[in-house]
Amino acid sequence: MKKIFLILCLGLFGMTVCPLYAAGDSAESLYQKGIHFFKKDNFVSAIDCFSRALVFNPEDQKIQSYLLLSGQKLVRQEEEQKYATLDNLQNMVDKAQDFLKVRKQQMEDALRKLKAAYSQSLKENPASLLRACRGVDIMFEVSLGRDEDSQKIKDYLHSLCGSLHDSVQSGLALDVQDMHRVMGYIAFCNSEWGLAVEEWEKALSLAPTDERLKFLLSRARDNQAQAQKIVKMAQLMASAEVKYRQGKAKAAVLLLKELLGLSPTHQEALRLMEKTQEKLQQGIRDKAVAEYKSLAKKHMQQDQWLEAAQNWLGLLKIDPLHEEALLALEKIQKNLAADKKRTVQSKEQSASFVSARQSKKAQHHYTLGILDYADGHLKNAVKHFEKSLTYDPHNHFTRRALDRVRREMGMTP
Repeated sequence: MKKIFLILCLGLFGMTVCPLYAAGDSAESLYQKGIHFFKKDNFVSAIDCFSRALVFNPEDQKIQSYLLLSGQKLVRQEEEQKYATLDNLQNMVDKAQDFLKVRKQQMEDALRKLKAAYSQSLKENPASLLRACRGVDIMFEVSLGRDEDSQKIKDYLHSLCGSLHDSVQSGLALDVQDMHRVMGYIAFCNSEWGLAVEEWEKALSLAPTDERLKFLLSRARDNQAQAQKIVKMAQLMASAEVKYRQGKAKAAVLLLKELLGLSPTHQEALRLMEKTQEKLQQGIRDKAVAEYKSLAKKHMQQDQWLEAAQNWLGLLKIDPLHEEALLALEKIQKNLAADKKRTVQSKEQSASFVSARQSKKAQHHYTLGILDYADGHLKNAVKHFEKSLTYDPHNHFTRRALDRVRREMGMTP
C-alpha cells in the first residue's frame, strides 16, 4: 500500500515537472487518454493522465478509482517481472546443481575405487598395515580426550599396534582378527562409519568375547546412525526447498515436519516452514477469492444483485484492493438504484390503479344505496352504504347518508 501511495505521489509531482500535454487538455480528455494507456497496460502513463485530470476535477470519484487501480496494477506488474527474473535465475541454478551432482557422483565413485585398492594393498602387506595402524594411533593420541571412553579406544589401539609389530618382526602370518580391527580403526579415523562397523563386526565374529571391540563397535554404530540422520535431514531439506520453489507448499510442509521431527531446532527448516505456511495460506486465500468471484459473477448474470454484492464483499475482506470487485460493486450499486426506482414507479402505478378501481366500486354501492333508500328499502340501503365505505372509508357523504338511514330505522350509528 505504501508503494502504491508513493507511485501516486510521484504521478502528482510529475504534473509540475513534466508538462507533456497540451494546454487545451480537459479533465475528460485526460481521463480518456488515461483509459487508453490503462487498457494497454502502460500504467505509468495512465497514472500521469489521471493525476492531471484530478487537477481539473479533484472530486471525480471515477478518476480517483482509476488512479488507484493504475497504482495497484503497476505494483503487481513490477512484482510479476521480478518473479519472472527470479524464475529464470532459479532455472540456471537448478541446471548448475544437476551438473555438480553428476560430477560429485563421478568423484565419489572414483574415490571409492581408490579406497578399495588401498584397503586391498594394506591387507596384502602387513608392514603397510602396521604403518597405517601407527598413523591412526598417533592421530587418536593427539585428537582424543582424556575421558574414560577415549582412553579405552587409545589403549586398545596401542595393544593392536603391538600385536601387529610382533607379527611383522617374527615373520608370522597376519592374524585375520587384527587385520579387521586395524581396517576398522582406519575407517573410524576417516569417519567412514559404515566401513568401520563392517570390519569390526567381522573381527567380533572371530572373537565374540572381546569386550573392548564391542565398545568400539557400539561407538561406530552410534556415529553411523548420527551420520545417516544428518544425510537424511539434508535430503529432506533439499527436497522441501525444491517443492517450495515448485509451488507445492503442502508437500514441502510434510517434508519439513519430518525433518523437524528429527531435529526440532533446525533453523533453516524452521525459517522455510514459516515461509511455506505463509505461501500455503496465500494459496487458501487465492482459492477463496476465486470461489467468491465465480459465485458473484454467476449471480450478476442472473441479475441477483444482492447475492452478487455479498460475494464481492466477502472477496474484499480477503483482498481489500481487488479492482474487479470494487468496480463490480459500483455497477451493482447503480443497478440496485435503478431497480429501486423502477419498483417505486411500479408501486405508484399499481396503487393509482387500485385506488381508481376502489373508488369506482364505492361510487357504485353508494348509488345503489341512494336508490334503495328512495324506494324505501332501508335495510338494503344500509348494506350498500356499508359496502361503499369498505372501498372508500373516508367518504363523508356516504358516512352521513348511512347515519341518517340508521337513525330512521332506530339503529345506533
